[in-house]
Amino acid sequence: MSGANPVPGPMAGRPRWRALPTGSARSWDGELVFCSSLTGHTHVLDVLDATVVQALIGDGKTGEEVTALVADYLGVAADEQVRDNVRALLSNLDELGIIGPAGGC
Repeated sequence: MSGANPVPGPMAGRPRWRALPTGSARSWDGELVFCSSLTGHTHVLDVLDATVVQALIGDGKTGEEVTALVADYLGVAADEQVRDNVRALLSNLDELGIIGPAGGC
């Protein structure tokens, strides 16, 4: 027994996600261009990523709510593959500083 706990993923460790007010965004043809005021970096988000970020404005959503939104948007069942893809999407957006845990500092 190593004593180390695994780091929880976006669905387990951070139950609610929200868009962070750390920059400005503009939308063109379904894509979202986000300019971070913290890092100075600019990120171009595709239509699905932009849909998720826009859904997370305000109080935010749980990982399962985001999974349901993505599945509905794509017209597919919210199966394990969709959950895995949403986990990766949330993790990526979190690493970029575009979203974060709701209620966090």
